[in-house]
Amino acid sequence: MMNQLSKSSPPRNVARAERAQSERLRDSVETGRRGRIHCTMHDQLNDAPRADDQSLYSRLKYHIYQHVLRRRMCIFDYRSWSYRRRACSCVMLVVGLLTKHPKTFIATVMIQRHPVYWLDDGDSIFHQKASETIFKIHSSKLDSSKLLSDSLSDAFDALKGQSVDGQGLDGCSRYVVLDPIEARDFVALLDSLYGNKALSADSTLAEVSSILRVTGPSQLDLPVLHEQARHFFEDLCPKDAFKLATFEFHDSSAEEAMALSIQYDIDQCQKSLLYYLASETHLDASTFPTTIIPPTLTSQILQHGHALESILIERFTPLLFTPPPTSHMECTDVLAEQWMPLVITPAIADSAMGKPLQTLEKMKSIPWGKYGICDSCVKEKLDEWSEEQNAVWELLDGSVWGTKASEVL
Repeated sequence: MMNQLSKSSPPRNVARAERAQSERLRDSVETGRRGRIHCTMHDQLNDAPRADDQSLYSRLKYHIYQHVLRRRMCIFDYRSWSYRRRACSCVMLVVGLLTKHPKTFIATVMIQRHPVYWLDDGDSIFHQKASETIFKIHSSKLDSSKLLSDSLSDAFDALKGQSVDGQGLDGCSRYVVLDPIEARDFVALLDSLYGNKALSADSTLAEVSSILRVTGPSQLDLPVLHEQARHFFEDLCPKDAFKLATFEFHDSSAEEAMALSIQYDIDQCQKSLLYYLASETHLDASTFPTTIIPPTLTSQILQHGHALESILIERFTPLLFTPPPTSHMECTDVLAEQWMPLVITPAIADSAMGKPLQTLEKMKSIPWGKYGICDSCVKEKLDEWSEEQNAVWELLDGSVWGTKASEVL
């Protein structure tokens, strides 16, 4: 029965529709416009085994990308997870969705060239497996031995002999699947390599983090650029209590930066980043991107973050809610009178019990002299609060990571 089904052809009207789809897709790929592929199940597969719809769709989507880029004609047979190809300048796909009860399944896949990094004179096509964007760049920009694994090299060598209209792979000599590399990391790397946004002191921590990750030994392994990114990464992290007190992330990359500081053993950044996570975020696992941070590492960061948060609250709460004495009774009375409106009320509104460095810095910025406190008492309190900030900074050394990546990953 199965052999008969595998030899059967789709109805004539279905074949005609598939040819039309193929021609539209071919035109969209050649012109750079978005292309659509519609995949429809045939009712003949009544006795096909059950399969998970989402898993099947993921497999289908990946193989569509492969064949669009190679510009091959493909008839897919999911009963044996095999396919047969023949040379053609378009892509045709016939898919049987394996479900217990036959039904129509339509999947739409959007494929597009990157608006900047699809270069006419490029010699290599790059495709991030989970993305719908493809890149065409110069391989000389990426002198990396990890771009082609042995298996991928073998697959590519087999393709190089095949051609469409006298050209192999759209005139390119290399086709690379970027996995597990993130598309945004690859774009950040290309921005740096092509000079559109080179690494500099003005780079954001998110940009530097992307390049640090994609150039690491476990990804593209570009040691020179990796060291440059590591240098900028270290420079961007606060190195004392006072810089950390006013430090802000302008994006949601704090979790990624923390993970990178552990993965690459950048010890001097770990305590400032963990303090930021403990004091300025909700320490929620849902904010950690699972595609680039291993679950075990997320768990460790959350564990250390919650522990640090508890330590900070326990240490700082008594100081926050107790007006400190001064050298003069009159100044002590004024400070006690103003403590509630100037310190406690704003702190409660800001949930500042776990933010000692930031709150102490705000306390130092209050013009206490304007409220009747003498200059010597103001200086005394400012020095006292600065000492407390330094004490918190030193506390971080004994309360945070101290764990090498090899012990966690």
